[in-house]
Amino acid sequence: MSELPRRRRSLLQRLTLVAAGIVVSPLLIAWRLSGLRGRGAIVFASCSQFLSLFPGRTGSYLRRAFYRRTLLDCAEDAHIEFGTVLAHPDVSIGSGVYIAHAGGKIRHREFRNEPAPPIKSEAD
Repeated sequence: MSELPRRRRSLLQRLTLVAAGIVVSPLLIAWRLSGLRGRGAIVFASCSQFLSLFPGRTGSYLRRAFYRRTLLDCAEDAHIEFGTVLAHPDVSIGSGVYIAHAGGKIRHREFRNEPAPPIKSEAD
């Protein structure tokens, strides 16, 4: 891939993330206001559950936009799949991390550096 299309793709991804940030801004405002009343964790979990219901790339961008503003750290290239719910904002998601909900368990991996972890059976 040449440098120009790569730059365009990167710019388009950043613009999409900005647009997703605008879409999730009501959730961010609700979370911030609830934090003033000491109910931030409850509203965060509710927002996380709501955003987990959006499938595909659209959902991934919406979740990333919300989590980039609420978590301790969330990389711009992190991928958070459909059905993934985070219970607390005291989490950091690094660069290249892929999080997916698989059969009632959260699976994560750094998809650029290592293979997926093995699925453990119920006996483990």
